Amino acid sequence: MALKELVILKFGGSVITDKSIPFHVRTETIDQLSQKIAVALQTKEMALIIVHGGGSFGHPLAHQYQINKGIDPSIPNQIFGIARTHHAMEDLNRYIIESLIANSLPAMTFSTFSSFFKDLNSNVKITCGPQLVAALSHQMIPVYYGDILFAENGNARIISGDEIILSSESKGLCRAKMD
Repeated sequence: MALKELVILKFGGSVITDKSIPFHVRTETIDQLSQKIAVALQTKEMALIIVHGGGSFGHPLAHQYQINKGIDPSIPNQIFGIARTHHAMEDLNRYIIESLIANSLPAMTFSTFSSFFKDLNSNVKITCGPQLVAALSHQMIPVYYGDILFAENGNARIISGDEIILSSESKGLCRAKMD
C-alpha cells in the first residue's frame, strides 16, 4: 500500500522535559501533543514518524560522561555512562509511548541504536528495514529518539533527534521503500 505523505514530527527535548531539573518529564505537555496528533490523524491520512530529543534525560549524562569525545579510556566510568545514558533515553521514551497509546495512537518504539549508525565521516546512515515499512503501511507510528550509537570505527557517538530528522536518508530512503 503506497502512502501519500510521510510526516516526521520532532518533540524537542526542551519541550517534553524541563532541562533545568534532571529527569523531569513534562507529562501534561506530552499528553497535549498526543491529543493533538490524535485529532490531526482523524482528519488527514498520512504516515507519521515521531522523533524526540533527550532533554533533561540524555543531555546531563552525556555531558557528565563526555560522550561527545567518543570512547576515551581517560574519562572515568565512561563506558558505564554510555549504558546509563542509553537507559535514561529508554525511560523518557516510555513516557512518550504510554501517552500516545493512551490517546489510541498505535505507537511503537523503533530502536535508534539498532537503526542508525555514523560512517567514518560522521554521516548519519539509516537501516530502513522491512519492519519500519510494514509498520508505516499499517498506519502504525514509529518513534525514534536521540541516543547513543556506534560509528563504523566502533567508537561511541551521540545521534541527536535533529540529526535523525535532518539525515537525508531518514526521509528519502524510507520514502523510496514505501512507494
